[in-house]
Amino acid sequence: MLVLAPAVVMLGFKVFPKSPMGRHMVARGLSFDAAASMDARDLDLVGKCGRVESKCRPAGVARIDGRRVDVVTRGEWIESGTESEVLEVSGNRVVVTGLRDRREGADPPGTGQDQNDSTAGA
Repeated sequence: MLVLAPAVVMLGFKVFPKSPMGRHMVARGLSFDAAASMDARDLDLVGKCGRVESKCRPAGVARIDGRRVDVVTRGEWIESGTESEVLEVSGNRVVVTGLRDRREGADPPGTGQDQNDSTAGA
């Protein structure tokens, strides 16, 4: 009895959902391929630039193509107002990276010419 009862229950879990009555009673549910969890407009965002509206630490909001989009970064923090570029869209995840302001033309702190100038006088 201790072996037969669990075996019958396990067989029932395997066979019942495939039976005619089981197909009516068991919900099929959503799969990972279902488009219900994503916005189809997000697929066109790859490669487009926008501006971060809230701090991304690493998740935040950006305005891309005139609409607000929930975005995430690859781990870096991006300050509000920074230009960003969409790297990839996977499901409902829109991954962005921050772009350096090209008008300034300066290297980010701790890299390049800024660091060499500070050590030259020492």
